[in-house]
Amino acid sequence: MLRHLHTWFAMLLFLTFLAHMAAALYHGLKRRDGVLSGRLGRRRGGTGTSSAVAGSCRTAPRTRRTPMPRRAGLLLLPLWIACAPAAFAAAPPAAGTPACQVWQRELSFAQSVQRHDAAAFAEHVMADAIFDANTPQPTRGLAAVRQHWAAFIAGKTQRVDWYPQQVVTSGDGTLAYSSGAYLFENPAPGATPRYVAGRFATVWRRAGDGAWRVVFDGGDAGRPASDADVAAFHAGRRPDCPAAAGTR
Repeated sequence: MLRHLHTWFAMLLFLTFLAHMAAALYHGLKRRDGVLSGRLGRRRGGTGTSSAVAGSCRTAPRTRRTPMPRRAGLLLLPLWIACAPAAFAAAPPAAGTPACQVWQRELSFAQSVQRHDAAAFAEHVMADAIFDANTPQPTRGLAAVRQHWAAFIAGKTQRVDWYPQQVVTSGDGTLAYSSGAYLFENPAPGATPRYVAGRFATVWRRAGDGAWRVVFDGGDAGRPASDADVAAFHAGRRPDCPAAAGTR
């Protein structure tokens, strides 16, 4: 809520600045009536007589204001150019779009496994979901998926982590496709390979309560990962929905 208020306030401030700038350029470049130069305190120097009496009790005669030169008005254009991007930059990425909602949902799905939270994991999955959808023997239904993933959620004999790198949503905002990287770890002493890195793909459906849940999930067999691969995997995680990372 506060972020949206900040965005609208920044836009209002920018529009106010833009209106004042347009008025200044109009008076300085079109009408040349000296309004802007008067605001800036610029006056033509007084005559010799006015200078002589400047030290007396009388004030010097007011001199006619000089219209603002065209060149001075043009010098203000860089200020507008510099301020405009800053005002628009206050607007955050469209975090409320379906693509960004699924991006965050994918991250929280992975976090449920990292926290060993079976209930939170199940809350991300449709009752009729199909996992290992790209294999000859897919896992069908939430109950079977929970049983199949029990060891991963416990995290004692095998561990898995993942994050999205692309999200594409349907035109009506009810279906979404996400894909990204996963990392499997076998914590057993002397396990070979210890790490396997690969790619996953997930289809999400917006449920009746408005929450996004997995309806199809699958991935490749992966390949053994080196320590450098593991480091690259962790470095590639982006917690915020990026403005330009293939989201639609």
